[in-house]
Amino acid sequence: MSDIENVETHYFRNRGIFLVVCDDERVVGTGAIHYLDNSTCELKRMWLLKDYRGQGLGMKLARSLIDFAKKVGYGKVLLDLFDKQKQLQAIAFYQKLGFRHIERYNDSPCTVFMEKLL
Repeated sequence: MSDIENVETHYFRNRGIFLVVCDDERVVGTGAIHYLDNSTCELKRMWLLKDYRGQGLGMKLARSLIDFAKKVGYGKVLLDLFDKQKQLQAIAFYQKLGFRHIERYNDSPCTVFMEKLL
């Protein structure tokens, strides 16, 4: 998790962004855009505490990140998910946003890979 240890360098100084969702002063979620190459970025660190799901916060966060990616000039957003069976809701969520399944694009231990063309 070296990206979390140096958010400034890993995201902000590298055509990316890291957003935090708060309830008062409590962090309840995050999401990020990470540079892969001049036309491709990756959606990273997207999560919300269970009590905050189903309220539209995740959709608002994801759309903000996708809007940022478009504004910066990326042509597509990739993402990976660890476990297809355990993350069915996440997969459905990303499909609703226009992501589609693709072949593996990295060497992570993840098993699900998706892409959204911008």
